[in-house]
Amino acid sequence: PLKSLGLGFVVLVCVPVLAWVLYRTPVGLAVRMVGENPTAAEGQGLSVNAVRTGAIVAGSALMGVAGAFLTLSAFNAFFFNMVNGRGWICVALVVFASWRPGKALCCSRSPTRCSCGYSRAAARACPTRST
Repeated sequence: PLKSLGLGFVVLVCVPVLAWVLYRTPVGLAVRMVGENPTAAEGQGLSVNAVRTGAIVAGSALMGVAGAFLTLSAFNAFFFNMVNGRGWICVALVVFASWRPGKALCCSRSPTRCSCGYSRAAARACPTRST
């Protein structure tokens, strides 16, 4: 399916860009701070509600792109219950990927190799966080 190829390249570009924004910019620091400790963020002068609203709007836009992909490329039709629990699988994938975007992308391509530790090829290709 050549129609989905373009969106696949967009995803491959979006993951490193979003990871960079979340971990290397003041906006990403604000989003993470509001999620971890809203009282401390408010003490720093951030509007907690504004940051949360912005994060929800950005996440919802990405979910809309995913829904458009399902409708236009994956199934080439719309029908009710077309998602069938795929969202919960994605939530579990993010948790198992330790909330790391690169690791989640690698694990999404081969979830069977990605239980607690992921495959050697993915380990070389994906960044890990030392804890």
